[in-house]
Amino acid sequence: TGSVTVKNDSDFLVAYSALATTQNITGKSSVPVDVVFVIDNSNSMDAELNNQQTRLEATVAAVNTSIAAVMDSHPDSRVAVVVYGSSAHTLLPLGHYDPMPSGNYISVNGNFSGNNNSYTDFYAVSNHSLHMYGSQRGTNIHMGVDAGMDILKNATDIGEGVSKHVPALILLSDGAATYSGAGDWWEPSGQSGSGSDTNNAHALKVAMNAQYNKQQVNEHYGVDDPESSTACKIYTIGMGIEQLNSGWNRNDYYRAQIALNPGAHLTDNNNVANAIE
Repeated sequence: TGSVTVKNDSDFLVAYSALATTQNITGKSSVPVDVVFVIDNSNSMDAELNNQQTRLEATVAAVNTSIAAVMDSHPDSRVAVVVYGSSAHTLLPLGHYDPMPSGNYISVNGNFSGNNNSYTDFYAVSNHSLHMYGSQRGTNIHMGVDAGMDILKNATDIGEGVSKHVPALILLSDGAATYSGAGDWWEPSGQSGSGSDTNNAHALKVAMNAQYNKQQVNEHYGVDDPESSTACKIYTIGMGIEQLNSGWNRNDYYRAQIALNPGAHLTDNNNVANAIE
């Protein structure tokens, strides 16, 4: 699992990290890629950056830049977009797309007032759209990752031989999980959690689900060696999670680290990692 952490609220750095991650996936070869972008639509994504964009708007801009890079990398390369709040939704199915007249592939607007009338509207190429009420927002990374990996596990037309597609998932989130999926962690549904509090179980479910599904995706794409260059990759971009790294109680920060990059942080010496271990 790769990880890129943006340590301030610069939308440029968010976009740069997303693009750099995408270039790491596409490289310079002629191999097509299947990339699923998983976008956080929690309330904290409404925080404004220095240029008065919200984190969500900056994320959408970054994903647009990254999708363009994937589309340009190979005529058979494909993308999909999942948006999650308290649950997960597919905004854009896996496919190769031309941009909208605006030059973008996805867009967002809405009423981000934080009250009962708030909503978020997402639009995408090929007339795809998603409407989310304020009550549907939250941080269910578990369901977001699971929905993204399900797209890869069910992908068709993945090619053969040197034309075999390389699968990848890019998760963009700014905080610790306040929900996780209900039921089995490897095949979750619905939601579990208050939507306001984090806990160790939410973070651990994300890590376990991602690792399990990575194996399933590799099998589906015919990859025997999980370390090969064609194996499934999961990349995370933590947008502003350093905001959680303050005060006497930093458990939310540690949980965000474990959910976004378990390989690097499950063995850390802190309250959350020690409790999980």
